[in-house]
Amino acid sequence: MLTNKQKTGWLGMAATWVIFIAVLIALIIATTNLSGGADREGQAATQQAIERAAVLCYATEGFYPPSLSYIEDHYGVQIDRAKYVVRYEVFASNVMPVVRVAGW
Repeated sequence: MLTNKQKTGWLGMAATWVIFIAVLIALIIATTNLSGGADREGQAATQQAIERAAVLCYATEGFYPPSLSYIEDHYGVQIDRAKYVVRYEVFASNVMPVVRVAGW
């Protein structure tokens, strides 16, 4: 049978482990949330860069870019294809293309 002193020691150790595990779980959740927010910000920044380059092309050349590769080659937009999938839909040279950026 355990004495009162031994019971208190075991309870203290158990409480320490519970707190440690709770803090560890909170850190993992916070890190996951931060990385998800950064991914969404990166998607939005990529989409805005493509749209701005398309508008700049229209303003300077008189037509919207015919393809995404045209934007990359002539306007210096860089797309991290390992992170994002870009959908660039052209209807006509005088209609703003539809741009959608999604993460893998």
